[in-house]
Amino acid sequence: MSSERQHHAVVEFKIFDRSYRLACDTDQKLLLEQAANEFIRRIQEVKEKSQGMGPEGAAIMAGINCMFELLEMKAVSSWDVNDVKQKIKSLETRLERCFYEQDNLF
Repeated sequence: MSSERQHHAVVEFKIFDRSYRLACDTDQKLLLEQAANEFIRRIQEVKEKSQGMGPEGAAIMAGINCMFELLEMKAVSSWDVNDVKQKIKSLETRLERCFYEQDNLF
């Protein structure tokens, strides 16, 4: 028995009259179809904006734009774990002081 991952679904799509097939797990099929459709939409958008650009150039530009957006999103959403820990510790200290001061009032 093979230890390779078993693919149970296939996503088919066309880009500029060329067919592509991608194998995937069944639980990934919908997301992969959405990704392919979005990529096709972006290729068409680039092609419309850049008249005279060939299909391969449009596909490359769309791919680079997608990667740029992904990396930009990663940079914005990444957290420095040590910074978060430090902020939590600071909040804990402030809360402890508040509770201590409250206890001393009564």
